Amino acid sequence: MISLVMAEKFLPPFLFGIMVAGVSAAAMSTVDSQLLILTTSISHDMFGKKFGPEKELLLSRTFALIISSIALLFALSAKEFIYSLVFYAWGGLASSFGPSLILLLYWKRITK
Repeated sequence: MISLVMAEKFLPPFLFGIMVAGVSAAAMSTVDSQLLILTTSISHDMFGKKFGPEKELLLSRTFALIISSIALLFALSAKEFIYSLVFYAWGGLASSFGPSLILLLYWKRITK
């Protein structure tokens, strides 16, 4: 959360908006990919052999609609839970990349 707070404090509103839009775009890209993987694995692996390849596209689209509807209902009803998961994800990213970024800034031998 420190990254967003520092960006809000030190960046002009326009650049802060671009940064938040970039973070949101990255999250939406990940969600989109996960939805496609889930619907493809359900329609192809679980039901593809039963219904055949001609019905697989219809099954995939149906499962995408069902799964995204369930995710939307879950997101609308559990806002606090979703935000806490996002904060944990940001914390994980910061703890993964933070020390190496600090070392990159202050330790001359790390660039070798």
